[in-house]
Amino acid sequence: MKRSCLTILSAILLCLSSCSKNSTNSDKEIAVYYGVSNYAMFEAEQQDIDFILNQYRSLTFIQTNQSFSLFTAFYVVINQEEEILVRFFVDENNIFWINDSYYQIQTGTFDYQFLKNLYENSYQKAMKG
Repeated sequence: MKRSCLTILSAILLCLSSCSKNSTNSDKEIAVYYGVSNYAMFEAEQQDIDFILNQYRSLTFIQTNQSFSLFTAFYVVINQEEEILVRFFVDENNIFWINDSYYQIQTGTFDYQFLKNLYENSYQKAMKG
């Protein structure tokens, strides 16, 4: 049931991420969703996008049976033009949900707090108008 909900949620979020702003150059774009929040972040500085992308790409994973918290999870999609570069869920315990499996980091680090701060700052800006 939990996997079905996550699969449906990821499909919906992927569709929504295609509605983000279209870039006129080859800059990377990001879409970030948080838990069950109705706010989605569609813009970030290129350096911040690159930081998240490079962190993720430097990780190696090992499959895990640890619990995954949808309520603290970010769903991140980074694309460049029409190509999806990365797409993953990560929760506050750095458990990743990728391709219907759960993983923990084997080598490397992922700064969940950086992603959370980026999302929260974006949310605050959006609420101010």
